[in-house]
Amino acid sequence: MVDGLVLHPRDEIKDKGIDIHNLRILRRRNGIVEGESNTRNMIYKAWEVIEFLSEIMTLEPGDVISLGSPLLARRKGYNQAMLLKLR
Repeated sequence: MVDGLVLHPRDEIKDKGIDIHNLRILRRRNGIVEGESNTRNMIYKAWEVIEFLSEIMTLEPGDVISLGSPLLARRKGYNQAMLLKLR
């Protein structure tokens, strides 16, 4: 189990058959789970965000797009840095 941000190249995600629209999201603070959801609950899918951004800016290899977390994972409304884990 890995805590923290883990970035995987697009080719690795494709090769492993990872469905980026069905990943569990946990939000923890001091070891306590404060929010839990799934990427399928996000308002905009990753490909929609990429399509929109590519219309207004040039995306380069290695660019990182932060999509945030779905509402269910933010429900407590704390205004502090969080550690999110996707599984």
